[in-house]
Amino acid sequence: MTTHNKTTVTAETAPGIPAEVPNQKLMVFAICRGQDGQLVMTPIDVEHDADDLTPMTGEQLAARKFSDQTIRAAQGDMLKALGALYEIFSHRLYRNQFRTFENFCFAMYGTHRINDELMKKVKARTNAPKSEINNGL
Repeated sequence: MTTHNKTTVTAETAPGIPAEVPNQKLMVFAICRGQDGQLVMTPIDVEHDADDLTPMTGEQLAARKFSDQTIRAAQGDMLKALGALYEIFSHRLYRNQFRTFENFCFAMYGTHRINDELMKKVKARTNAPKSEINNGL
């Protein structure tokens, strides 16, 4: 059933929004399609301003190895899902029911808005000059 009403998602209309977690870390990916049509993902580190090459414990190394294996096992499905989500976003295939892509994701996939403090980090990093972001690469 198609509706022409626009849906706005708020904390009141989306029960189950998780409570704020203290000291949470934010991970951001910029996603687009390259000239060859392939999905391009660029991680944007909004948490750390400097390189950190400190040694890791054995437990941390094991967690890294497990995480790497998990990512590689799910990478194909993850890219398919992100590619489909990008198509919805880039062609605004949500607009018959939702005012924004964010509201579409909130309603359809159970995503949640990050808190204002984390959003400030995202905006500061994405608005930083490219030379500042690539410094040290």
